Amino acid sequence: MSGNATLLLLSRICVGTCVATLLCGCQASEENSTIKSKPGQSAPGKSTNSDQIRNIDKKTRKMAASARKAAETEDVAVVVEKFQEVIKRAPKWAEPHVDLGRYLASKGRTDEAIVSLKKGIALDPSDSFGLLSLGYLLINQGKRDDGLLYLRKVLKLKHWNMGIFCNLAFAFKIGGAEKEEREAKKRIKDAEGSCKGMGNLLDMLNHGAEKEAHKPPAKPGAGKAKPKP
Repeated sequence: MSGNATLLLLSRICVGTCVATLLCGCQASEENSTIKSKPGQSAPGKSTNSDQIRNIDKKTRKMAASARKAAETEDVAVVVEKFQEVIKRAPKWAEPHVDLGRYLASKGRTDEAIVSLKKGIALDPSDSFGLLSLGYLLINQGKRDDGLLYLRKVLKLKHWNMGIFCNLAFAFKIGGAEKEEREAKKRIKDAEGSCKGMGNLLDMLNHGAEKEAHKPPAKPGAGKAKPKP
């Protein structure tokens, strides 16, 4: 898998600061990569669905980490199976649904990716990674209004991540939403933040879309069982 693909799966741990393996020990500090929360707000860059996350046992968490690790080198079928095993153990945990969706998008399986991302967001409407990815994919599919709907939800989150907003501004630009693009950039500026060194979390999804667009057309009769002699 390319560095960009690894980066996207890594982004929950160290947004846009480390292109390496899952257990790379990224050096991104909380201060540099996320915006400090104000009194009464959730911790920056964290899901508000904390009760759900606390109930995930260690074995399931390790399985999720293993699935992300496998995404770097294993075949698609193996990676998908690993994520599905995690989802089976913790069906109400949003994160593996979102991570699986983003992985499928990187392989050009956009329709499946969208289904998985929507499942994750339904479980945790505050998952900024899921909202950003889904919005961008829909825009790339020509469903601009639907895509912008999800991107705008990121703007409304009380907790937000610098890397997410740097990529959010870009996604709004692609979607032709100048007002929202300016708002995202203003948030970054007001927080005295910088997008320097922040990775492109959308490049992997875009690469997947390009792969899907260049798929050869299916041959007539492909997939049909051959008649027995």
